Amino acid sequence: EIYKKAFQHTHNLSISGNSGKTNYNISTSYNKTDGLFKAAQSQYLERVTTNLSTNTQIYKWLNIGTRILYTEKEQEYPFGYSHSASSGGLIYYTMRFPTFFPFGISDGAYNEATGTYLNATTEGSKGLYFRHGNGFIAYAPTQQASDEYLTLGVNMKANITKDFSFYADYTRGVLNYVSKGIAQPQYVANWWSAYSPKAAYTSSDYLENTWLKKETNTVNAYFDYKYKLKEDHTFNFKAGMNAEDLTYNSNYLKSLGVINPNIPTMNQTTGNAGASVSETLKDRATAGFFARINYDYKGKYLLEINGRYDGSSLFKEGDKWAFFPSASLGYRISEE
Repeated sequence: EIYKKAFQHTHNLSISGNSGKTNYNISTSYNKTDGLFKAAQSQYLERVTTNLSTNTQIYKWLNIGTRILYTEKEQEYPFGYSHSASSGGLIYYTMRFPTFFPFGISDGAYNEATGTYLNATTEGSKGLYFRHGNGFIAYAPTQQASDEYLTLGVNMKANITKDFSFYADYTRGVLNYVSKGIAQPQYVANWWSAYSPKAAYTSSDYLENTWLKKETNTVNAYFDYKYKLKEDHTFNFKAGMNAEDLTYNSNYLKSLGVINPNIPTMNQTTGNAGASVSETLKDRATAGFFARINYDYKGKYLLEINGRYDGSSLFKEGDKWAFFPSASLGYRISEE
């Protein structure tokens, strides 16, 4: 009674090839998924993703790669039901009440005792959903949300000698998110009380907008060196660093008294006294330096020593950096 079969379709297109010393891959994907809520006025998720990657062997010892990833998503859903975790009223009451409780739509019949049309706003209407199950979602206004995510990346690998190499990559990600929603009074057939055949399970009446932007920058780099002493002793050395910074800015605007729900703009609201504005700012950074030594004797006896020196801006001054050492021994019995 709550869920329905939803149609989903996905279309992919991919082109790959090479030109000279460069290999490339271009792909795009389109997906649209209809919502599962049977009584929702509108519910769907639409996503388009495009990916472009290249790999170029500039010299015999130097390889450069690039990547661009762009994702655009649009979503419509009943207000307050962006995901299953927010389906409180619908799921809660469906699981709470016995199966013989009224679940569908009332008939809107005329009540001679009270002289009113039961659960109906005007004569001849079909009635309302009962205060149960789909009644919590059937009259919910449609909320819209969209986001754009762009990733730019570049990487390189340099084989300086046969046993000595260097690798590095850089990635930048940018997320832009916009959400616009309207909350309005929603009425259901109240079978809980004969004195109140029509009830508003929510009296909210406001417009809300959310804007969010998040930016990240990530860097990784390390050296690899392999050294063999005669035939029995093998050493592997690795040393490098990684760092990431994040900036986050979110703005929320809410105004009461929606004049025209078909024009969801703050200019079409009346409750300036009840309006609210909030902003969330975040700025953090992490960094780390690491080194590792691996040794094996005839592939039988193994030793590994690690050391990391990590820092985070989230900690107070004096506690931002710390050193984390570790070591391990191994014995490969299969080599006996």
